[in-house]
Amino acid sequence: MTDSAAAPDADDARRRAGAFDRPPLILFRSGFRAFFLLAGLQGAFAMALWTLWLSAPAGGALGAAADPVGWHAHEMLFGYTVAAAAGFLLTAVPNWTGTAAAKSWTIVLLATLWLAGRVGMWLAGIIPAWLTAALDLAFLPALIAVLATALLPVGNRRNHVFLLLLGVWWLCSLLDHVAFMGLEPSGTYARRLAVDVAAIMMIIVGGRIVPSFTRNWLKAQGRTDSVRVDTGLERVSILLAFLVMILHALGAWDWMVGLVALLAGVSVLWRLGRWSGFSTLSEPILFILHVGYGWIGIAFLLEAASLLADWVPYTTAWHAMTAGAVGTLTLAVMTRAALGHSGRPIVAAPLTIAAYVLVNMAALVRVFGPLIKPEGYTALVSAAGWLWALAFICYLIVYLPLYLRPRADGKPG
Repeated sequence: MTDSAAAPDADDARRRAGAFDRPPLILFRSGFRAFFLLAGLQGAFAMALWTLWLSAPAGGALGAAADPVGWHAHEMLFGYTVAAAAGFLLTAVPNWTGTAAAKSWTIVLLATLWLAGRVGMWLAGIIPAWLTAALDLAFLPALIAVLATALLPVGNRRNHVFLLLLGVWWLCSLLDHVAFMGLEPSGTYARRLAVDVAAIMMIIVGGRIVPSFTRNWLKAQGRTDSVRVDTGLERVSILLAFLVMILHALGAWDWMVGLVALLAGVSVLWRLGRWSGFSTLSEPILFILHVGYGWIGIAFLLEAASLLADWVPYTTAWHAMTAGAVGTLTLAVMTRAALGHSGRPIVAAPLTIAAYVLVNMAALVRVFGPLIKPEGYTALVSAAGWLWALAFICYLIVYLPLYLRPRADGKPG
């Protein structure tokens, strides 16, 4: 994915887009507009709802049949994270393949399916469980079909892995619904694999864009800092992350998973250390990408610490990968990509920087707070939830107007 979208002839694109070139339907002009906005809304309001739920359970009033933890995990993994990934892939795949972007009506359909899934989850206590599952499970197959039409005909097969990962994600969501129906004792197995899918995606995508953007920025600044990319180390990191997922799927021994997680964490942080991240401290919208990628390595190391030595609870590693890595890296990518693909300067506004700080504060409180003060667990989890929600409210204040306006440079998109 680059900082600016490749596009066909502007006049031809405008003729084809019609009403979708004007607000408010311009929201469906590009995948990043619709799905980065939906991700932001989900990140802010689903997290706020769950935080309220913790202090005053409102499942009956809201119609949510799942327990608070199960609902929260599902909506963050298959609501928020999937929306952020969809926005990225719908925007990046045309650049990778040189094909036309998804048509506006296709984006309308995809957004409708995603929203239907959220409505199904919010009303799970009112409508039949099979209907909740059907509504929620419809989106990912449709997204896969749209992306496959662009990816499969292209000779470069390295991006086909995203179709596989999205398919695994769908299976994880299916298994989670099976757990909600009471046919399995817990949805933890499915959610653990879904977190693994997110980790693999972040390692692949982050490994492409973080060093590339860093090198370009350093060059533009006249800096001589080196950004070293090792394709062998890249492959090792990806393979180790896949191996962690496979071992989780097979229910392997803890020591085995822990050892591979340790190696995965070391390989991720080793790669990160070669990208001159601290040289970008003066450019928050770039530095935050390094921070998000760093959370991936920290999460793997915490998993190793939990499984090999029982030094920390397993949920510590889990939330380092979700609240830390997923939260920070998706927010970093959405804020940067939205500016680049809307023809605006790639500079973080003050509220955007505040969102970066808040989402990392949320992750730090959620991951390390209970270790430092276990007696304050509920209050710390609640504080982390509000910090996260506030981060995405800041994001929405800055980016909602952007998603509803034409590109600043007059190009389509």
